[in-house]
Amino acid sequence: MMRRAPAVAIVAAILALVSGCSTDDPPRLSTLTIQQAKDHTQAVENEIAALIPPEYVAGVRQAETGGLLECGRGGYTWYGHTYVEIQGEPDFEAIRASIQSEMKRKNGYHALLLPATRYALAGAEIRGPFHSEYLASARRDGTEFRIMSFSPCFGLPDGTWTGGNY
Repeated sequence: MMRRAPAVAIVAAILALVSGCSTDDPPRLSTLTIQQAKDHTQAVENEIAALIPPEYVAGVRQAETGGLLECGRGGYTWYGHTYVEIQGEPDFEAIRASIQSEMKRKNGYHALLLPATRYALAGAEIRGPFHSEYLASARRDGTEFRIMSFSPCFGLPDGTWTGGNY
């Protein structure tokens, strides 16, 4: 039962992000392929993870595959995640502020600070071009920093199967 509550919170966050992209007006779509969207998104995940001072990083696990979600009429987003295993006791408020500051410097990006929840310490939501989004926060116990990602919205060729891992 304890493991189900965090999963429900993650699903709710994904649904909120996806529904936030879906409007009556179709979103502008990037010209990225699935692989380009994945590569771009994982690179941004790595940029965010690199903002954690290295003395507090025990390891980094980036998902090798993700999936596709609709992000508006005719558009899809590749989603993935990176987990940073934490050692010691970093100042998560300083990390959050650094993420907000650094991501605001990137052209087309802005970052919002998120409040703490039952399951996570305060974090940041980063929005980028073509409806891309990244959620970054530490587990409540401070042992892991999670980065959930949603690529820029892109079109798919007709007949592309959207149910697989990419």
